[in-house]
Amino acid sequence: MKKGPIFHRSHALRRKCISLIRNGMGVVQAAKELMVSPSSIVHYSRAHPEFHAILAEARMAAIRLKNENVEDALYQKAIDGDVSAVKFWLTNRSPSRWTDRRHIAYQGKVSGQVLHAHLISAAERNIYSQAGPEAVAEAKAALDRYLEAKKSDG
Repeated sequence: MKKGPIFHRSHALRRKCISLIRNGMGVVQAAKELMVSPSSIVHYSRAHPEFHAILAEARMAAIRLKNENVEDALYQKAIDGDVSAVKFWLTNRSPSRWTDRRHIAYQGKVSGQVLHAHLISAAERNIYSQAGPEAVAEAKAALDRYLEAKKSDG
């Protein structure tokens, strides 16, 4: 009869171990399921680089599976109308179109005080960039006239 831990002698147990880990179990959980000690799996993995590589790939597959499950759950919440899920989904899937960043733009001289400051979103910046320099210059001139009129009124 062969000596040594059963995990070292059983190809079927090693295949089952890889399958369990690929499906999301950790080494301790897989060992418990297989009725072997976790150290048997660890020692075998250290002694056999090819098994170690397969085990590492199984762990990565489990992580990918978990990520896909979370993505599916997030997508379903977004489809169901959860505004936070929709916002998260869009800002992470297409950040150039759905960014939530705000940028400060100001008009006028800064001498201890900003004459005009406002927040513009990425969407507004896109509109400004698509309008062309003449339209932007015209809008700035209109803003200057408004600010001058407001300044002389107050």
